[in-house]
Amino acid sequence: VNDAPTLTVASSDLSYTEQAAPLTIDPTLSIADIDSINLTGATVTISNGVLAGADELLVTLSGGITGSFNAATDTLTLSGSASVATYQTVLRTVQFRNLSDTPVASTRSIVFEVTDGTLTATDSRGVIVTPVNDVPIINIADTPQTFAEAGPAVVVDPVLIVTDVDSSQLAGAKITISSNFTSAEDSLIFTPVGSITGNYNAATGVLTLSGSGTLAEYQTALRTVAYHNSSASPNALPRTIQFEIYDGAATGSDLRVVDIAPTNQAPTLGSASFSINENLANGTRVGTVTGQDADAGDSLTYSMVGGNTFGAFAMNSTSRSEEHT
Repeated sequence: VNDAPTLTVASSDLSYTEQAAPLTIDPTLSIADIDSINLTGATVTISNGVLAGADELLVTLSGGITGSFNAATDTLTLSGSASVATYQTVLRTVQFRNLSDTPVASTRSIVFEVTDGTLTATDSRGVIVTPVNDVPIINIADTPQTFAEAGPAVVVDPVLIVTDVDSSQLAGAKITISSNFTSAEDSLIFTPVGSITGNYNAATGVLTLSGSGTLAEYQTALRTVAYHNSSASPNALPRTIQFEIYDGAATGSDLRVVDIAPTNQAPTLGSASFSINENLANGTRVGTVTGQDADAGDSLTYSMVGGNTFGAFAMNSTSRSEEHT
């Protein structure tokens, strides 16, 4: 009478965390057959796989044993006549992994079966699959943005991308002028979208967005974030604008540099009027005009460009005084 082979697999459940390395099911499983030295085949099945194609079984083949994994049935099939010891060696290499970013949390039952051509033996082991929260991702252009002195606010990145493989919602965002921040000059603005609101702290250079919103809503709101500098003679060092997005558990971030492009501001001249007496001696100072320039460090020179009939007056180009000639 042909006796059935025996198969023993560890009974304790294993733990597998999302995106972990392949997990060996049982490196010490044992196979025996008291009246046959060879086996003809084996199968390993994920008997309660939740999502076809997400779970996978791997194996290292040897000793003439061939095999393949069918993702549609969650079954690894091994074939070929080989010794009991060879099948034991191969089955000890079977590994489980899950390829999904959103695996279903459940215990998978990994069922081993061996056959001597007539009779079979089975045993199983549980694998507890635990999902983890994936970090949301924000992608911002690598090249610097440019703000022109005295110009309008410039959007930091109007085409930035927000994604999250395991969540359709975000809980908040924070945008920070993280380097060379000058509180008296710098500011960040944005346009609210849906239920997303914002508050800018002028002392810290932080714009905080709050409120639950879809990925698309936060992407739209973050695409409106703009930098502005109110100074006519700004600190010319580049500003680093740091974006952070939060899904309620994890934070993703990226940044963009904003270069400050100085421009030469036209000087201004205050209006003035003077009166003199007839027959005033040559060289007598008539009055002084005052000009201003918002660009720090610029020097001013003065001249008369019209109305000086008969050359009766002369302008001192540096002292701003007008004299009768």
